[in-house]
Amino acid sequence: MHANRSSLQTRKKIPGFLLGFIAFSMFDLSPALAGECSSEICAGDPCVITGYHELEPNCSLDFSDRDVTIADAAVVQVTGDGAARIMARNLTLRGTIQTDGVASSEIFIDVAGKFTTPAGAKGEIKAGDRDSLAGGPIRLTAGGEVELQGSAEFSNAPGGQFFIVGRHVTVNQPIVTQGPGRVDIRATAGPITVSKPIDVSGTSPRQGGSIFLLATGDVTVAAPLLLKAPAASSGNGFVLEGRNVYVRASTSAPILDLSSGDASSSGGGKIIAHADTASGESGGVVIEGRITLDSGNNGSAGELAVSAESKLDILGKISAKASGPSGNGGTLLLLSKPESTIRLSGAFTATGEGRGGEIEIGGIEEAPVKSLVFLDDVLLNTQSSGTGGANRIRYQRSFRAMGSGTVKLLSTRNSATTGNIVECECLDHNPVDGVCDEDACIRGPGGFKSALTLPAIQLKPTVFEQE
Repeated sequence: MHANRSSLQTRKKIPGFLLGFIAFSMFDLSPALAGECSSEICAGDPCVITGYHELEPNCSLDFSDRDVTIADAAVVQVTGDGAARIMARNLTLRGTIQTDGVASSEIFIDVAGKFTTPAGAKGEIKAGDRDSLAGGPIRLTAGGEVELQGSAEFSNAPGGQFFIVGRHVTVNQPIVTQGPGRVDIRATAGPITVSKPIDVSGTSPRQGGSIFLLATGDVTVAAPLLLKAPAASSGNGFVLEGRNVYVRASTSAPILDLSSGDASSSGGGKIIAHADTASGESGGVVIEGRITLDSGNNGSAGELAVSAESKLDILGKISAKASGPSGNGGTLLLLSKPESTIRLSGAFTATGEGRGGEIEIGGIEEAPVKSLVFLDDVLLNTQSSGTGGANRIRYQRSFRAMGSGTVKLLSTRNSATTGNIVECECLDHNPVDGVCDEDACIRGPGGFKSALTLPAIQLKPTVFEQE
């Protein structure tokens, strides 16, 4: 077969140093053919690539009509400051695809069907080098499933990027690229399941990176997403969006960690469950475990916005606090669709010594939810020794503290404009007189412990429009 060379344009360099570098001596290096760019390196159908192959710059290998396996000890190395493309019907990666660490090579992997790194195999993709400080984007697109089960990290240099697209995507091996890198995973016709950590944390003086998990099906996160930023930097953030979103921790460590160092601005995140237009099913969000958006001394804590189409269950701890005389507390927006129920358990903190943060629980677009259920003791704390701080709760019909659970609202003492604000339904039996006949706030929230509530709760009976 004849060589096939691409005319892909040269890409902009992205500097950085590689995490998890593994020396070439670990591989069975066969004699290299300098500047290879031939599909003949893969024999048969299905075909297997063995040995070590150094591709010439801007090489395009087209195996699009065949199933391809890159063998366990095989290495396909992309060279030069440009882009390389590998195309196959199905691709099984048991060995390694890597850049040469000299330039910011960009790798395109286009698979019509399934891409997999099998369990028990290395299944490694890596870009950049800790000596050359180089790394480029990795773009993996599959028309079928993407299953990452290999034992090695997918690793990229600081600032590097991973873009992964498949019908559904399983991440069961770590993905690492230091900030301000990006990991972007999308499932076009199914779920995304993450069972091993994704780490885009920054190291001084680099800010944290970004993580996007966007699926037409469910998004399940069962391993830490790490977006930490060092001192005197700023964090980026994450977006989790699917029909249902499940964030489930198996340890006490944060499952979502956007913490930052002194004098830093922590990043922010969005968790969105959307309705499935085909089935008509509404999406729910379930969060279990610990989320932190804390900032260090004299920093600004981050913002977390959760939006659910149906149920919203949060069972754990969410923290967006900052220390130091200039520290600013963060923002927690825990919102669901009106006529839904929000269930909470645990501690929610957005404190700052300089300025308190904000916690809002209720319906989307400042509407109330049908009911709030507190499954156990719940703490909402936005206190500050300075100014600011607000807890806002909006509900329409019922407020329940289950069992012996109590709800404690703590905000800045003697705050006239913020504080603890509960908006609830006004039961007006005689609308003509314009007087609220029965105050659902007084009737409903018996679980509040007034002695532990600072400042006093502001009850705001409101006439909510019925749908």
